[in-house]
Amino acid sequence: MFQPDIFCFRKLIHLIGKFLIFFFHVLAGVFQFFFMLSGCFLLDKKISIKILWKKYVLRLLIILISWNVIYHFPRHKSIIFSISDIINLFFSPGAGFHLWFLYSLIGIYIVIPFLHKIVQCGLSRYLLLLWFLTCVFLRNINFPNGCDLFTSNIIHFPFCIEYIGYFVLGYFLNKEISLSINQRKLIYSIGCVSLIVIMVGTYVLCRFTGNRSEYFYDYLNIFNVLVSIALFVFFRYDVHVCYKGRLSVKMKKLISLLSLSSLGVYLIHIFILIIINKFIPYLSFSAVYAIPIIWLSTTIISFAISFILSKIPVINILVK
Repeated sequence: MFQPDIFCFRKLIHLIGKFLIFFFHVLAGVFQFFFMLSGCFLLDKKISIKILWKKYVLRLLIILISWNVIYHFPRHKSIIFSISDIINLFFSPGAGFHLWFLYSLIGIYIVIPFLHKIVQCGLSRYLLLLWFLTCVFLRNINFPNGCDLFTSNIIHFPFCIEYIGYFVLGYFLNKEISLSINQRKLIYSIGCVSLIVIMVGTYVLCRFTGNRSEYFYDYLNIFNVLVSIALFVFFRYDVHVCYKGRLSVKMKKLISLLSLSSLGVYLIHIFILIIINKFIPYLSFSAVYAIPIIWLSTTIISFAISFILSKIPVINILVK
């Protein structure tokens, strides 16, 4: 009697799983989108070095060091962390591998005064050209003799330099160029094609190699760059223009709440995944079923913890 309901439930979960797999492919451009959004706002105004360090850099350093300690705490032999322990953790994230984002962001924030001078002098196009050629184009070239220019000593850049292009690109697309409807349609088309290439390419590589491939998920993969540009342009022109001044007070409060909690959710979610995996080895289940369930539960739990921590004085600095 309940067989049809069970069948419908499985079909629904299967459909949700496929949708979320597609959704995660779209999310391949989220980190780049944040870099571009930050550049859009921060390069448009002059920030003194004192305010830059006090408001941005030091705050992120405290968050980075604190979460490095938190992620290493279960494996640490002692409750107390020495200065040398903290220094070692800073240069070897380990369990908190997703903290790479903070390392990159701190590095970019430090060089903001230089980037501001560059864009004010009208050299943003030149910087973007150099970035695309060295960090994107050459990174995606496989030479016949196996030489990898990007990872060799011939061309090598510090971690944050790789993402400076996204930072400047956000400012460039927002301030230095105005796109027509036809130009935007072309960008959207290229972005959609690039997204399909990422999805199909990843599937083909995994199918033929028998191993998980992250080649197309690389944040500096040329197709990821194109998806990020399309995503930014879409929000800059279509979403922003359509909803500007039309959002209700409740919707604005909801967006503000999600925005304030987003960093905390990102910092916490790996910790939640580690805990869930100890009790439920989700990696052994089918991705179609595991992805929607784990994604939903991790998001809800991370959001709840982030919201609670944001209300506690002093501790709230860890998630804000």
